[in-house]
Amino acid sequence: MFDDLLRALERRLFGRPSAPAETPALAVAVLIAAVGRVGPKRAPVDASVIAAALGRQLGVAAGPARALAAQAQAVVADEALALFPYTHACRAASDYGRRLTLIDALWRIVLARGEEPHEAAYVDEVASLLGLSREACMAERWRVLHAADGAPAPGS
Repeated sequence: MFDDLLRALERRLFGRPSAPAETPALAVAVLIAAVGRVGPKRAPVDASVIAAALGRQLGVAAGPARALAAQAQAVVADEALALFPYTHACRAASDYGRRLTLIDALWRIVLARGEEPHEAAYVDEVASLLGLSREACMAERWRVLHAADGAPAPGS
């Protein structure tokens, strides 16, 4: 009932319902692609970066990863992207460790692009919606930073 009410409200306010995440892999791809939509730069994340992250984090083969990346870029092109359907799909389909790997992938992209405050806030928001603590999110950031420096990260 609540879902019906929410969809009716979205149709009334925005003229269209929000699209639910079709698969957890697409949800992950959308969350990765959406990094490029935050902040003043609005530089899209390249499809090859999304596909590589899907391969590394989820073990998705190259062909399907490229298709998911293209789908994700199409979803993210919409001006009003609601994160909740995508984080909800990821949270429902994955355990704590898998959710941390998504945050790891987001930090790798954000830090490689030159960390912007808006992008860091986006990663924090996604982590929160995934049910991860701020401390866990910052620990992943720290691991990614130190792995990039060549120094061994704790726990590795």
